[in-house]
Amino acid sequence: MKGPRLPYWTVAAPVLALFLMLPPSVQAGSWTFEGRKYYDPLTAGVREPHISALALATVTKMAFMVEDDDPRFAWDIDLGVELPLFGWESEDSLEGRVPKGEFGVGLWLPIDFHMIEDFADESAPIVNTDYRFGGMVKMQYGLSADEWFAMRIFVGHESTHLGDEFSIAGQREFPRSFERINVSWEFLDIGLLYERETWSVRGGATATLPFRYSYYQTGPGTATQSPFGPVTESTNWIDPYVGFDAEREESKWTIYLSGELRWRSVYDYHKVRPDAAEERQSSVNLIAGLKKSGDDKGFGRASPFARFYYGVNPHGQFRNQKDFKELGVGLRLAR
Repeated sequence: MKGPRLPYWTVAAPVLALFLMLPPSVQAGSWTFEGRKYYDPLTAGVREPHISALALATVTKMAFMVEDDDPRFAWDIDLGVELPLFGWESEDSLEGRVPKGEFGVGLWLPIDFHMIEDFADESAPIVNTDYRFGGMVKMQYGLSADEWFAMRIFVGHESTHLGDEFSIAGQREFPRSFERINVSWEFLDIGLLYERETWSVRGGATATLPFRYSYYQTGPGTATQSPFGPVTESTNWIDPYVGFDAEREESKWTIYLSGELRWRSVYDYHKVRPDAAEERQSSVNLIAGLKKSGDDKGFGRASPFARFYYGVNPHGQFRNQKDFKELGVGLRLAR
C-alpha cells in the first residue's frame, strides 16, 4: 500500500506559498481580480476549464451501457473557468499581456465540471461527471511586441463519479461484472507556452501528488467495489502532453483550430503483476470552429465548433478503455 493521500487543503497551498515569496516591493505593480492573458486554457484541452456543449455527438460504447448501439449518441458538457485572484507586473499590461522585456505573475483559481450523458439507454442517464479544482500560478515574459513566453504551475484535485441512474441500471443488468472504481487524485501540472498574436504552442506534463501515487483509490472506506477481487493500484504517475492554438481572422468571423496530444495511461484495475506499468496510447483531441471577430460580447461570443477525439477514454473510471472515439458539433463560449 502507498502512503496516505494529501489533505485537500494542501492542494493549493504550495502554489499560494510560491506566490507569497515575491518581495514586498512589488506592491506598486499589483492587480486584483482582473483578467490577464498570461496562459489561457488550451482550446482543445480535454479537461481544461471551458464552457461548451457538444450537443450532437457520437461516442464509442462504454462498459455497462445496456443497449448495444455502437457508436451511440451522447451529450458532452463542460463548465469551467479560471478565476483571477491577484498578481504583479513589472509594467502595466497591454490588452492582458505584458510588453516587451517585462514580466508578470499571478494566482488563479481554476474550477471545472465535466459531464457526459448517454441517449441510447432508457432515461438517458448521466454516465460520468468529473470535477477539477485547485490553485494555479501563471507567469509571462514579453519577448517582443507580439511574442511571449509563459509558464504555469497548477496544483489541483480531480474527482470522478458514475451517474446514479447509470450505476443502478449497470448493477441490475450486469450483476456479476459491474464495478465502481474511485478515480480520485491530486496532481501537479507544469506547462510552458510560446505565443504569438495568432498562434501558440505548448508542452508539459501532469503528475500525481505525491509523486508515484495511484490515480484511483483502492483501500477500505473508498467507493471502489469490484466482483473480480482486489483492485491493483496504478503504477504510471506522469502523462506528458503537447498542444497548439491557431486562428485566422476574416472580416466578420475568425476561424480557429486547436489540438492536444497526450501520452495517456490506460488504467488496468486487475493487473496480474501489481507492480507492472500500465499500457499507454497516444490520444488526440482536435477542435475547429468559428467565432465573431472583434470585441463583441454577449451572444456574439457563442462559437459553433466541431470536435474529434481518439485514444484513451478520458471519462472517469472508463480510462481503462482504448480506441475511444468521440465526434460531434456544438457551441462553446469563445475567448
